Amino acid sequence: MKDITAVHFKAGDVIFREGDRPGGVYLINQGAVEITKDKAGEKITLATLGWNSIFGEMALIDKKPRSATATALKDTWCYLVDEQSFQKKIDELDPFMRGICRVLVQIARNMTEKYPAEMEEVVSSVPPQIAMDESSPVDAQGRPMKRSTLPMVDDEKK
Repeated sequence: MKDITAVHFKAGDVIFREGDRPGGVYLINQGAVEITKDKAGEKITLATLGWNSIFGEMALIDKKPRSATATALKDTWCYLVDEQSFQKKIDELDPFMRGICRVLVQIARNMTEKYPAEMEEVVSSVPPQIAMDESSPVDAQGRPMKRSTLPMVDDEKK
């Protein structure tokens, strides 16, 4: 995909907050991100994500506000697929598959609301599923970007 941007977050940067409008899907190239939810004033960790993990997809699939807060635990570099590009990919799915995606997202939202404390073990046990291949992001010369070649520029932060 050529519509992917490299972004950098410093340790402690909030990438998005629970309740924010959707804005993009992230793939962690290097670093770590904590996904948390506020439940009655208590911060509950839903997941700690690392290399090759995705986050932020639920809000784009069901077009609802962010269900959790994402915070960089250390310097983190991600690939960002913007909302418009992601929606185009979703729209290319046949209606049945789109429906399945929306149902799965609703199940995940319901589980997160009902059992937030248990979700960290569930979410963190899911292995990264994104393959870095010829369809991966490309650099200015059109070459696939590998883990070690992701630009590390602070002003690219979104």
